[in-house]
Amino acid sequence: MDIFQKLENYIVANALLDKQKSVLVAVSGGVDSVVLLDALLCLGYECEVAHCNFHLRGKASNDSAKFVQQLSEKHGLKSHFTEFDTKEVADKSGESIEMTARNLRYSWFKTLLQKHDFQAVAVAHHKNDNAETILMNLARGTGVRGLAGIKPKREMIVRPLLCVNRSEIEVYAKNKNLKWCEDKTNKDIDFQRNRIRHKIIPELKKINPSFVETMHKFAENMSSTTAIYNFALDHLCKTIITNDNGICKVNIPLLLKCPATKTVLFEILQQFDFKSIMIDKIFSVLQSQSGKKFFSASHQLIKNRNELIISTLQNTETKQFVIKEGIQNIEDPIKLSFEILDRKTVKYLNTPKNIALLDYEQLIFPLMLRHWRYSDRFRPFGLNGFQNLSDFFINQKLSLIEKDNVWLLESGTKIAWIINHRIDGRFMIRKGTKKILKIIF
Repeated sequence: MDIFQKLENYIVANALLDKQKSVLVAVSGGVDSVVLLDALLCLGYECEVAHCNFHLRGKASNDSAKFVQQLSEKHGLKSHFTEFDTKEVADKSGESIEMTARNLRYSWFKTLLQKHDFQAVAVAHHKNDNAETILMNLARGTGVRGLAGIKPKREMIVRPLLCVNRSEIEVYAKNKNLKWCEDKTNKDIDFQRNRIRHKIIPELKKINPSFVETMHKFAENMSSTTAIYNFALDHLCKTIITNDNGICKVNIPLLLKCPATKTVLFEILQQFDFKSIMIDKIFSVLQSQSGKKFFSASHQLIKNRNELIISTLQNTETKQFVIKEGIQNIEDPIKLSFEILDRKTVKYLNTPKNIALLDYEQLIFPLMLRHWRYSDRFRPFGLNGFQNLSDFFINQKLSLIEKDNVWLLESGTKIAWIINHRIDGRFMIRKGTKKILKIIF
């Protein structure tokens, strides 16, 4: 089977592209991307070209950009170019040159996809790249998903050449007399991938000459295994996780009954940016006392009785949001809808806790929306006298995270509604009430 047939079959089997919309092809100038562009054009796909100049190879970087420009003009293709001071960005971020270049590249692709009507960005990863990626993942430490290697499609990035190896690409290029730029940094073993490419894989080929093909089949098998793994994991998570207004709660007794408890915990917490070392610590306190707090870059987790409670880190600044009279909906910082009703049309005053019915004429506009403070007091509907909010929360058995996420609706200097919990008795519906403000959270 020739490379065209392989490519076409692979594109169709994995639903990578169609011929009705244009595709943006990432062309570095190297043999892989030049072959990708040529093959897609020969197969009848409408292409445009994208090239990043990372300024990592001095004059050679500029020569590659010039080559890609000439290649685009030769085929009459529209092209998109950008450049980065990659080393400076890497120095500031503390990331490796490789990771920095990758992040810059894909961020730019995302920008192009947002600005133009491309169906996808096609990049030139092939079987050898996949083998290298799996070995890199193993060296760094990985779970099941990392063993599946590079996916044919991820979001709007497609990889049509994953069905062929580097030798097939080079033969194609020579048979068609294609020209390309040799990147001397591909032989620089200071880069991790190059060390694997030039040092590790040749040794493994001595054991198994078909190592790259073996790894390709292994990746396909692991991809199927990952699908089964994800299916089982989703089923387990549905039984042990609940979500309440953006707060994730993990039932610890049910979690401990799961097979491979630590693995399940890892899969739950890594989506909230918790790293392996932190997850190990969380695992160690599953059966210890309550109150332990852990933080990732984006979330906080509290061990509270028989639950792990996870929420987004809150901005510690005290903010107030004005709600003007007559407004019907707000979206930020929480979703609320407002409706003024005639008292005579309201037959039932008992409502779920996410709905408040307030005496409209007792309210002072504009209303204010804010987080609670320790000094806050209110007069609970159904009780006599005032109560501190902190005491109310203890009685309601709210966790620390749930307390942090409580919002108050304030009228003048009075709390009208502890949203999603209790209204203040001073704003309850009375005999003389004529208008009702109905608020839905």
